Amino acid sequence: MAFETFVFAWLMAQPMHVTDLDEPEFNEPDRLSRMSQIAEAVTIVGDGSRITVATLLVTMKRESAFRWDVQSGNCPSASRPKSECDGGAARGLAQLHRPSAYPKERWMSWAGPEYLNLVYSLTQAKAMIDGAFSSCRSLEGAISRYATGNLCYWSGAQERADEIRALAARIR
Repeated sequence: MAFETFVFAWLMAQPMHVTDLDEPEFNEPDRLSRMSQIAEAVTIVGDGSRITVATLLVTMKRESAFRWDVQSGNCPSASRPKSECDGGAARGLAQLHRPSAYPKERWMSWAGPEYLNLVYSLTQAKAMIDGAFSSCRSLEGAISRYATGNLCYWSGAQERADEIRALAARIR
């Protein structure tokens, strides 16, 4: 099974978030197309690395559950709790916070309905995770730094790292 095909099948096996189920204009062909785009983008940004692809997938799953409102940049919304999307401080499926040196317009482009928004955000997420790995020297440390913004230890890192390693082992 090709890399991208496996990623697409894994994405389609994930349950739809209730916010996607509640969208009147959201339908299964849209989901197929969107998951196909996510699979392609993750495969391209992952550049053949099973652990990178798995890290991006698990990060998006845990951070946003692949929600359309998060991907499209419509989170938080008036009808949802303000705590979602870190109160509007995070963008895209990987829930990226704006680095202090980045212009707001560039950060805003990390969420949106277009394919390039997805590629930009995943490229940035990969760069942040790679940088965190270099600083913290372990997958658990990289996950911790990504989740906390600055610490190489976070209590949820081991569980997430185990999920990433298990998924990476299944990718063929």
